[in-house]
Amino acid sequence: MNPQPLLTTHDSRLTTLLPCDHCRGLGVWLDPNGSLHTCPRIEIREPHAPPSPRAAFIVRSLRRLYEEKQAIDPVAFEVAKALLPYSADDPCDRHFITDRFFQWSTDRLRQLHYTIAELRYKWMLPVASRKVAPAGYWIAADQKDFELWFVRAKAALVTPLIGLNCLARATFPVLADQLELDFRRDMSPVEVTDAIG
Repeated sequence: MNPQPLLTTHDSRLTTLLPCDHCRGLGVWLDPNGSLHTCPRIEIREPHAPPSPRAAFIVRSLRRLYEEKQAIDPVAFEVAKALLPYSADDPCDRHFITDRFFQWSTDRLRQLHYTIAELRYKWMLPVASRKVAPAGYWIAADQKDFELWFVRAKAALVTPLIGLNCLARATFPVLADQLELDFRRDMSPVEVTDAIG
């Protein structure tokens, strides 16, 4: 990690500038060693557009990881940057991400799910997703967008838990009795009586 504090200087008058080619509008970049640095254009005081709302979420996540001295996964960083231009109306197709960042993997979809989970739960980045058309991933940039995704995601998590709970209640007595029957077959009635007491 870079021990120097990151600069946050942006020229607020330049909101119409295109994102920087070096940092894609984040204001920070990651070197090959995994250290976070301020964009060179900001360091030399060149005009630099402020980050978009989605980029601001990424920068917030990166700063938190940096302050906590946690390693920043370069692949997760690149996936987060790739999600910048996408929204709920036009999400990023999962095949674009898997083909671009996980060609090396024999299980690209698993790697994608692992990386999205890392962005959500380690980075605390609001990466939303949808399985129905238009399907894909994006960074939720406003409260409404986040709430719509959160309600769907929460329901998707609760349904299997309810199912597991019902399954356990329905089968445990049978399974427990089965184990007890096996126990009774292994011991004679006299041995059972002696063991009890």
